[in-house]
Amino acid sequence: MNPIPCLALVLASCFAAGGFARTAIGQEAPAPDAVPVPPVATETLAPAPPMIFDGPIVALDGMTIQIDDHKLLLFGIVTPELGLPDGLRARLALDRLIGGRSDVRCTEAARDSGFRRRAVCVAGEVDLAEALLAEGIGFVDRSQTHLADADPELAARYDAAEAGARQAGKGLWASFAEPPPPPAAPPPTMEERIYGLLEKWQAGVGSFAGVLIVGTLILIAGRSRRRQEPRGAAPASTNPGTGE
Repeated sequence: MNPIPCLALVLASCFAAGGFARTAIGQEAPAPDAVPVPPVATETLAPAPPMIFDGPIVALDGMTIQIDDHKLLLFGIVTPELGLPDGLRARLALDRLIGGRSDVRCTEAARDSGFRRRAVCVAGEVDLAEALLAEGIGFVDRSQTHLADADPELAARYDAAEAGARQAGKGLWASFAEPPPPPAAPPPTMEERIYGLLEKWQAGVGSFAGVLIVGTLILIAGRSRRRQEPRGAAPASTNPGTGE
């Protein structure tokens, strides 16, 4: 087979393929118009509303409750753990506040370092944490109540409740309370003043009179002894054994 006709056939095939490709490119549809993109909103999204929990409630310890499947810690308060001496007392106090009530409502206020929910819980009109603080069951967790986004009114109420319990020596503050000052003595009456002056006068006059009486008795006794001695009698010898 002659190689020249074969080479010519190959070249012809390549030129034909190139022409078909140029024709296909030329027949492509034009690019679609650009779709306008709306501007991206840069405004800060509003925070999600706080979660609210209500329903049957159980006290797990002095500051931990459970509502349904949710475990919540009271916001802004620290109470002794169950293993500590006052831990059981704290849980009993919380039990007493929520016992038998169906109107307990908890609002999530923050998450602590362990991502646990901290909530402000109210039983009717009673703030559970504030009531515990007023009884001296716990103390204020100021790392929560004094944050920049915390409610200042709530922090002030909690601080006032703790201060009242501390001044009264309640609960945990019993050993830190200062004893009250003794009551001031009432001013003396007129009769008491007169009696006091008479006692002072009698004490002074009696002492002076006693000295005078004793001195007078000594002088009288001395004169009486001198009168009984015979006149002209030789004085008694100081050494009777020698006769000198």
